[in-house]
Amino acid sequence: MNRYVLAVVMVFALFSSIHSSAIDGNFLVVNMDGRSGYTVEIGGKKYTPVDDAIQVFLPYGQHVCTFSAESRVSESKTVEIIPKERTRIRAPYLGWEKGSLLFNYMPEDAMVKMEVMHPGTDYFTGGLRDKTVPFASDVEVGHYKCLVFKEGYETQYIEFDISKGERTDIAGNLKKLSDVHGYDPYRAEEYRFGQYPDFDNYKTYEVIDCSDSRYKSALQDLIEMARKGDKKALITYVNATGHGTVNEDNIKDDREWALSRLLELGNAGDAESMYAYAYAHFGIMPIKELREYYKKAADLGSAEACFTIIWDIYVYDDWKESNFGPGTDYQVYRDKGAAMGHLDCMFWKAEDIFEENPKEAFQLYLKCAQAGDGLAMHNLAYMYYMGLGVDPDPAEGHRWIKRAAGTGVPNAIAFLASKEPLYKITSGGTERMMFSYGDFEPYRGKP
Repeated sequence: MNRYVLAVVMVFALFSSIHSSAIDGNFLVVNMDGRSGYTVEIGGKKYTPVDDAIQVFLPYGQHVCTFSAESRVSESKTVEIIPKERTRIRAPYLGWEKGSLLFNYMPEDAMVKMEVMHPGTDYFTGGLRDKTVPFASDVEVGHYKCLVFKEGYETQYIEFDISKGERTDIAGNLKKLSDVHGYDPYRAEEYRFGQYPDFDNYKTYEVIDCSDSRYKSALQDLIEMARKGDKKALITYVNATGHGTVNEDNIKDDREWALSRLLELGNAGDAESMYAYAYAHFGIMPIKELREYYKKAADLGSAEACFTIIWDIYVYDDWKESNFGPGTDYQVYRDKGAAMGHLDCMFWKAEDIFEENPKEAFQLYLKCAQAGDGLAMHNLAYMYYMGLGVDPDPAEGHRWIKRAAGTGVPNAIAFLASKEPLYKITSGGTERMMFSYGDFEPYRGKP
């Protein structure tokens, strides 16, 4: 073999070696499933994902991926890199290493609801729920928010941290309601039916004394105040004696007077009184007759009456254009309520015009979301993601979906935990991450 041929063979062999080594592998794609704070070790190198997925080019064959995070138990997965298609895996959920918890001075039979903050997010999930736990061992490390509650006692709202290998002491120091509030006739409905903590939204209020004597005392005080011109006492009395559960003759007589007084005030132009009169006859007066009183209240300026009318039509009337089209009571009072700033009217209108007028729907959802409505936040995120009624802005969409999750909207929490990454090859040969929104759809608010 002459020198020329030998040189050609050597160059070809070198090129083949370089080319072979350049393609002798493929990408591993790790979907982080929204788990922030994790470290992934692959082939001796550590990666700290800052987004919802990472990708690493690896030689063909088996590799070990080790997932770890502070205060959590590490876990390893063996993956195999193969030709032609990328290997895709999901980050595992890493359990916390444990701590313990002690509630001091807990009243007997008191209950506790605890939820732990989801790592890297601003919403809470999981944890101990609705348990009597004066002492609990093996509690997951993390930041908790908690309700401690018992009938007849003040409800306590607490936030605290559970640390690895340490016991966290909580002093409940619950006081009886009578030590806090005492008697208030305007709480007559609560004395009758009782009131319990809002566990989903962690609102802090008291479980009240529902004794029959306190309820009757409140009614007596309310009717006396109502006869002296107290409109709030009048409406409270009617609401607290409604739905056919009060049978004593004197209460019946007082209720009849209170209803006639509400109608008198309503006919004189008071929207709140007219609405209260109509509301008191729900289930008693025929629907169409009742609706006329709601319409009077709405025309006087009651936004709540506007929503009651459209809800009524949606639930009870036939589904045909003559009941829901332009110029119908449904659209007239929907738009009137929305113009008055009623959140449900705005939400329903946005839902109705979503396809034909996405720009106006976007503005309506925005107003609802800014007022704290979690479902509107969810739908606003959808519109930002998809560029409906607004320029596409995935970053702003992600901000709103996180806020929606923070209010407890299940679809928002599920979406954050299940986004699937997609990959697009650019002219430079690298890949840019995008998102597949899968089955993510706007929330429909109607019953």
